[in-house]
Amino acid sequence: MRQKKNNKSQVFGKWFAHSKSIETLNTRKLAKHISEHGSVYTQDVVFGVLEKFRSCLVEMLLESKRVKISSREFLKKAEFVISVGFSLFTKDFYYIF
Repeated sequence: MRQKKNNKSQVFGKWFAHSKSIETLNTRKLAKHISEHGSVYTQDVVFGVLEKFRSCLVEMLLESKRVKISSREFLKKAEFVISVGFSLFTKDFYYIF
């Protein structure tokens, strides 16, 4: 749980659930996982598609485009949007999901 501490926010002082990651998969591990789900494609083919997706995603974000990744129509809650921003404080790019 995390409490919002921004006093300008409408939800200041309220508590929200926060997810905790137990593992970070690299592209190879993700490709292996996908290929083990009854896919007709080998791990190398899945890896190639994921790498192409990654390079195109970075290209679109650098062109200031938002990328909407969605699932089937009936699974609207599985959608998320990725965009990129720039922090003036840290002078770093950050991704918004």
